[in-house]
Amino acid sequence: MTDPGGPRSEAAVPQASAAMAERQQLQQQQIPNSTNAAHLATAGAESTTYASQPTSRVSELDLGDCLSIFIFDWDDTLFPTSALVAAGPDKLAPALAQVDLLAEKLLRTALSLPRSHVMLLSSANIAWIYHSAREFLPRVNELFQDPADNLCIVSAHSTELEHQSGHHSSPADPHDVARRKLEVVRARAAGFQVMIEELGAGAFQVVGCGDSPHDLEAARVLAGMLHAESSYIKTVAMKPRPREGELVGELRLLSGALATLSRCPRSYHQSMHRKPQPPVQASPAVASEPVPVPCKVTAWVPCGPDEGRSAFAMRRAQHAARRRHSRAA
Repeated sequence: MTDPGGPRSEAAVPQASAAMAERQQLQQQQIPNSTNAAHLATAGAESTTYASQPTSRVSELDLGDCLSIFIFDWDDTLFPTSALVAAGPDKLAPALAQVDLLAEKLLRTALSLPRSHVMLLSSANIAWIYHSAREFLPRVNELFQDPADNLCIVSAHSTELEHQSGHHSSPADPHDVARRKLEVVRARAAGFQVMIEELGAGAFQVVGCGDSPHDLEAARVLAGMLHAESSYIKTVAMKPRPREGELVGELRLLSGALATLSRCPRSYHQSMHRKPQPPVQASPAVASEPVPVPCKVTAWVPCGPDEGRSAFAMRRAQHAARRRHSRAA
C-alpha cells in the first residue's frame, strides 16, 4: 500500500489531476458560468443554488428543446412607480430614459430566446400599465402597441378578476394580491402544458422576476402545475420600492445576464439586493449544541470596480463562505 504521506508515483499524478478536474467541473455548475452572471454577484446580488438538486452533467440548457416562460412584474420591476410618486416625472426624466432603454432590452432579450413566452403579470389595473408605458417609456410602449405573438400582458387587478370569476374580496385582505396572481397562473397552466406537448419539448423553465414574494410564488406555482422530463424554476428578486438609480442598475445587470442565466441547467434564486443580516448570538444554554450548516450555497462578493471578475473568483468566494460556516459550527 502506498504511504499517503510519501511521494506520489508518476502514475498517480494523472489520476489526481483528473480527479481535481472533475471536482472543478462540478463546482462550476453550481453557478451560472459567465462574465454577465458574475456581474450579478459583484453588484451585490445574492445567488442561491439548491443543494438538494442532482448534479447536472449538462453544461448548458438546450433552449431549442425547452419551453421558457418568463413572468415579469411591472411596478418597481420594469417601471419605477415608487420613485415616480416620490420625486415626480420632471426630476425623474433622465432616469426614465435609461429605464426605457433597459426594460426594452430585457423584454426583447426574453422574447428573442428560442421557444420563449413572456407574460407581464401585474396586480395593477391594466389601463395603468399601458398609460405609464405611453407617457414615460416610449420604447417599451412600441412593444406593447405591436406585441409579438409570444408576449401577453395580464392584469391581476381585483376588479377585473372579480368581474370574470364573480368572486369578491376585501381590499384590505393582505393575501389578496398573492391570491389574485396565483389565480391567473393557475388559469393559464393548461395552455402552457399544451405548448409543451405540441412543441415536443423535453424540458421547461419558469423564470419569475419581481419585487415581492407574490411575484416569485406565482412562478413556483405555475412550474408545479406543468410536466416535462426536466423542469427548472428560476426566480429573481428585485429590490422593493427602489430609488430610480437602483432600478436602473438592476435592469442593466439583469438585461445583460438574462440570456446566460436562461441557459443555466439548474434551478436557482437570485436576489438583486443585499438583505440586512441580524447578528447571531449563541445562547449559553445551547452553546454546546452543533450549529446546522445551511443547505443553500449563498455567498456575497463585495461591490467594486472589478465587476467583470471571473466565475473562478466567485467560486473562491463561495468556498470561503462555506469555510466560515464550518468554523462557526
